[in-house]
Amino acid sequence: MNRFVWSFVAFGAVAIVLCGCGEKAPDTGGITQVVEPGPGNKAVITTPPAPASSPAQKAPAPAQKAAAPAKKAVYKEELLFTGNHPWNAIGNGDFEYFYEGSLFPHEWIGWYHYPVCASEKSIKKFGEHSVKITGLKKDYSVLISKTAPPLEKVYGKKVTFGAWVYTSNPKKTDVVVYSNLEKPPASQPTKANEWQLVKVTTTVPEDAETFMVGISLKPDDNPVVCYVDGASLYIDREL
Repeated sequence: MNRFVWSFVAFGAVAIVLCGCGEKAPDTGGITQVVEPGPGNKAVITTPPAPASSPAQKAPAPAQKAAAPAKKAVYKEELLFTGNHPWNAIGNGDFEYFYEGSLFPHEWIGWYHYPVCASEKSIKKFGEHSVKITGLKKDYSVLISKTAPPLEKVYGKKVTFGAWVYTSNPKKTDVVVYSNLEKPPASQPTKANEWQLVKVTTTVPEDAETFMVGISLKPDDNPVVCYVDGASLYIDREL
């Protein structure tokens, strides 16, 4: 090949390189890399930009549990003065036992002027029965527990006797501890025609001559009626 041909080939190669180097790659917003695929040739490669990452999705909040229904408050008195608590020192305080043909509930007896007693199912505080007590005469009619501890067991001790009472004559109904017969400690309901816990706390005197607990009615010209449930006696207990 003559000198003219070689000059023409060399001139063409230089032109190709100059054209390749002078061409600007389109701006695609990416990263420009220059690679050398072969001797004497350079190519321009543009890497497209990575797509913008979407903001992180927050995990959904856990579902709130429905609030549990509020429980009915149970007061200490409703646990202790039911008549059948194991600490209760008298028997049949819930008046569930009233034998057919009996004048009084089991483990109870009339005293002074006997009241008229009957087992009651419709008006009750606990269980299946209460006792209905009616005083007829114009003097005290008392229902006494037969199972109260003997006097020698309670000398000098603090005792609490209480019962739930329902009556239309609160001022004629007493819950009584007979440890002093001249002036026995007693307490009366303050509300009519609704169940109310009536209790009395006293210390049995060292010179006491008797110890009894009961429900006392004092009629006037008309009979006095009350319903009693949950009678309970506690000895040396912090209630």
